[in-house]
Amino acid sequence: MSAQSKILIFGVGSVLLPATAFIIGGLLESAIPGCNCNEGTGCHGCAGLESIIAFLGFGGIIAAVIALITILPISIILAVILSVFAKPNK
Repeated sequence: MSAQSKILIFGVGSVLLPATAFIIGGLLESAIPGCNCNEGTGCHGCAGLESIIAFLGFGGIIAAVIALITILPISIILAVILSVFAKPNK
C-alpha cells in the first residue's frame, strides 16, 4: 500500500469515525425509552448514560464537520502532491 493510499484512508477515517459516533449516539437516544436530548439542556432520562450520549451526539457531529472541512481536504492535497512527485514503480 502506497503512502498516498494511507493518507487518503486516514483522511476519510477522520470523518467516518466521529460520524459513526454521532450515529451511535442517535441510535442509543432512540433505543432508550424516555431518553431526550437537545442542545440547550443536554440529555435526560437516559438510564445513567446521559453524558455519554450527549458526548457521542454533540461531539461526534462537531468533530465530523471539522474533519470534513480541514483534515480531509489537507489529506487529499497531500496525497496528490505525493503522487505527482513520487517515482513510478517499474
